[in-house]
Amino acid sequence: CMQRWNLHKRIALFILLSVGSSPKRILLGCMIVTAFLSMWASNTATVLMMFPITLALIDSGESSDENARNKFAVSLLLGIAYSGSMGGMATLIGTPPNIVFASMVSRLDVGIGEVSFLNWMALGVPIMVTMLVVIYFVLTRILYRIDDQSFTTDIQHLQRAKAELGPMSLGETYIATAFVSTALLWITRKDMNLGAFVIPG
Repeated sequence: CMQRWNLHKRIALFILLSVGSSPKRILLGCMIVTAFLSMWASNTATVLMMFPITLALIDSGESSDENARNKFAVSLLLGIAYSGSMGGMATLIGTPPNIVFASMVSRLDVGIGEVSFLNWMALGVPIMVTMLVVIYFVLTRILYRIDDQSFTTDIQHLQRAKAELGPMSLGETYIATAFVSTALLWITRKDMNLGAFVIPG
């Protein structure tokens, strides 16, 4: 539904225009978008939704060095791939193995009890954020060092793409409402046990 009504594209363009137009900022923006969407949807589906957006960013950029464009392209594609996996770790429904693990913990009675959505996020989100920082650092500082001057992304391309979307349609509004409502219901479905105190669901 998000893809059908271009809600994923609106979210992506909003974040990308917010972070800036340098290659490193574009990479950061794409990683944030992919990780966020992957928290609530299939990792593979999220990366496939982001793939045409990243290709458009690569094609719209101007480079004085073809090697710099290639570095940016590889880092961007690897960035969304890794971010999809990291986002899937952050929530209970991010990827099927999470639900299987939570179910096994409950059945084996290892002393943890039932793993709630919020309890999983309390552990998963910090891990996701930490791993995103590590991946971003490795891609931009070690593997594919990109000089901001050697490759520039056309910020006007992003602005035009956002303008083409126009105001939010009724379909987008319905999907966004359903998306947020479902996420909140998942999160608040069970109590969150923090040991010293419990946040009621």
